[in-house]
Amino acid sequence: MISPQRYINLFLLGVFFLSFATSAFLVFGNIGQTLSLFLGFSFLVYLAYICNATVSYYRFVICSVLLYLIFLFIGWINDQNIFRPINLIFGLVSICLLNIGYLLSQNLKKIRNNGYKVDLFISIMSLVGVVSFVRFQSNIVYEIGESTRGFGQDSEINPVQVAYVNGLLFLINFSLYQMRKGKPKIVSVMLLLAQFATFLSMVMTLSRGATLFLFMFLFIYFFYNLKLNKKFVNRIINLCLIVFVGIVILSFLSSSFPLIQSKLGGLENRFLSIFDSVNDRSVLDASAQSRVDMYDLFFSELNNIILFGQKEYKPYPHNQFMEIIMRWGIVGLPLLIFSIYTFLKSLSLLRYYSQRGSSTLILCILALFIFSYLQSMTSLSLEMNRLMWLGFGFIYGLPIPNRIRT
Repeated sequence: MISPQRYINLFLLGVFFLSFATSAFLVFGNIGQTLSLFLGFSFLVYLAYICNATVSYYRFVICSVLLYLIFLFIGWINDQNIFRPINLIFGLVSICLLNIGYLLSQNLKKIRNNGYKVDLFISIMSLVGVVSFVRFQSNIVYEIGESTRGFGQDSEINPVQVAYVNGLLFLINFSLYQMRKGKPKIVSVMLLLAQFATFLSMVMTLSRGATLFLFMFLFIYFFYNLKLNKKFVNRIINLCLIVFVGIVILSFLSSSFPLIQSKLGGLENRFLSIFDSVNDRSVLDASAQSRVDMYDLFFSELNNIILFGQKEYKPYPHNQFMEIIMRWGIVGLPLLIFSIYTFLKSLSLLRYYSQRGSSTLILCILALFIFSYLQSMTSLSLEMNRLMWLGFGFIYGLPIPNRIRT
């Protein structure tokens, strides 16, 4: 008989290694990144293998695979630039994760909360990844003599990618921290350190989107937890204490390390530059402007792409909805409706389980999905946003509690 903790451990290790791949690249190079992705996907595939398949699961698999083949066919007849090996591989991985997510939603009774050893492993490895990134950033400053947002033209990673994966790692550690009851105190400490460190890495990338979307998720989560009783007051006091300690540590690091100080100032300036560019057209925010230009192009060519997608489409428009229309036109409408429905359902489920208690599996997938979904509004192509697809399948298949229905 398979232990209930084995299911959740496989899940946690799977999503962790899929998220850790960029950090693994900084530690071990290309082989580390490839191994991390392989391990993460393998853990999730094995988890699916030991779960019980239902009739509805097989129907879901057939429908998703058929729709994926139709999308590939449309891309082929439109001569779209989506048939590079990396796109095809990650496309297949995304479809697999979609179906694995659905299968997990049908096996909730088997999956219990995990023990503390996996928590310690994930928190320690998250810290290792952050240390490697800080060293990577320090080497760049040493080589060029100044702190910049970019990692160089020859770099195989980019700031948006690093910010996104550190956001995922933050939320994995955050979910484990919320489920820390009954575990040793050292586990809580390590998970808090991992959250602080991964957030610091996000700040150091100067990425506005990932930082903003992470705060949006945390605001939604704690807003849904609003319940004026003694337990809630204690949680607010603990949260304020954690935030205060975090600010003190961040202030100390900022004053002690010029690199961190420059990154904090740089992130502040990037947020302010958005408002400056709105108030003064002569002030150009290159990142925001590139997205505005893409949106203008999309609407100007909408009549030509609305039926069966854009001819010779090249990834990617920095917006999930626009990408679906540009690639598949009205044929992509079922996916668009599915996407919006699943996101709205995820918010309802988060509200329900935040107020009535959740499990590590449910909270972790909801957190990763909502963050990834928000991130898809400004960056990441569909194939690269892998954990969003895991969330699509899980949330779609997760039964709606009766209290939400009524």
